[in-house]
Amino acid sequence: MKRKFTEIRIGKHHIHYAWVVLFACCMFFGASMGIYSNCSGLYTAGMLGEMGWSLTLITVVGGGNTVARLYGSRIAPKLFKKYSMKTVIAVAEAVLLIAGMSKSLVKDLAFYAFFLVVDGLAGAFIYYIPVPILINNWFHKKKDTALGIAMMSSGLMGAIASPLFGKILETSGWRTANAVNCFTALLVSLPAILLFVEVTPEKMGLKPYGWEPPEPVKVITSPSQIFETGSEDYETGVSVKKKRSLFLLSMILAMLMNGVSGMPPKIPHFAITAGFGAALGSLMLSASQVGNMASKAALGPLCDRFGHRRTYTVSAVLVFASFLIFLAVPSAEASQGASAGTLMAGAAVPLLLASFLTGISAANNTMIYPASVRLYSRGDEYVEYISRISMAITVFGAVWNLLQSALFDLSGSYTTTFILYTVASGIAAILTVRLFSAEKTGRK
Repeated sequence: MKRKFTEIRIGKHHIHYAWVVLFACCMFFGASMGIYSNCSGLYTAGMLGEMGWSLTLITVVGGGNTVARLYGSRIAPKLFKKYSMKTVIAVAEAVLLIAGMSKSLVKDLAFYAFFLVVDGLAGAFIYYIPVPILINNWFHKKKDTALGIAMMSSGLMGAIASPLFGKILETSGWRTANAVNCFTALLVSLPAILLFVEVTPEKMGLKPYGWEPPEPVKVITSPSQIFETGSEDYETGVSVKKKRSLFLLSMILAMLMNGVSGMPPKIPHFAITAGFGAALGSLMLSASQVGNMASKAALGPLCDRFGHRRTYTVSAVLVFASFLIFLAVPSAEASQGASAGTLMAGAAVPLLLASFLTGISAANNTMIYPASVRLYSRGDEYVEYISRISMAITVFGAVWNLLQSALFDLSGSYTTTFILYTVASGIAAILTVRLFSAEKTGRK
């Protein structure tokens, strides 16, 4: 009987363990990003009011979080190689959420700043690096589908958790709500890591999901072929020189898409400042969240069906189109003489459509650059490239947030901000076409 490399028996069914690892990724990423990080904004107003701090003050203090995350992103690959990746992720998850719970005890700014640094350092090992690595190790086929499912978990858990912790906030205050939030995230994530995460299928005597025997290795006939500048990597078929240029494009693309994905949380503020009202702003935010989860669920299967280049090009162009729609819809100030009802009726549909399309930016931010890096790297090299891109995103994100805040403060509207986002998303769409033009037919 032919030996099964890719299946284990669970009950009466043969289920590949890759899907169990994917479940664990959903649990720890969804809990960390969706329950803990995405819901943390619920407690900001209560904390600022009680402590007497300004938003500007804690933003400046938050610089320590950025520096710590940058350092963590740099050392993560080294620790993953030196120690068990499973152990490192578990420790980082525990430290992240215990530090989060400790914020409920904050009494002064120095105490709060310290735990922000711990949050940033531990978060570097959880948010951007481990999930793409685990998916890449365990899935030979359907990598994009698996990554989309894992990324979607944050939006789903956040949508479920937000109203629940909002109720606790109303009845028990921000300190209790924050502590319960972090404890819940810890209960969801840590058991999944300890019980189900395995870094590579080979350690379990398995092969990745969809594994097929490799093609015959190219024969090296001369030592100069190994050391020759620009020689090919025989696993990816990409020359060393081309790898450098592709990595640079991947890094620029990742930074731009990360910046563009920051628009959805600002949608309610845009709606209010443009005169459309809080009610429409809330609907627009919901539309962007639907676009977020729907695109994360759809992009992976579409990649498997139509390929990366077609799918991700369309996805990037749709985000670009969303900002063109935002620019095309006149604000209340520009529509002088129009009644509120007329203004709302004319603007609601295009604004909701633009918000839905803008939600796709979150899927692009988490799925496209890992797929692009897979075009030219494998194994430890893939881990190193993902780590470097995570560092670049951290630095660029801080600069990007400062730039868009300054544009709004100077102009008093989101028009210049939307122009910035339109240019950035347009460049990102062009880079997407350029990167995936190098994709070989059939390579996932």
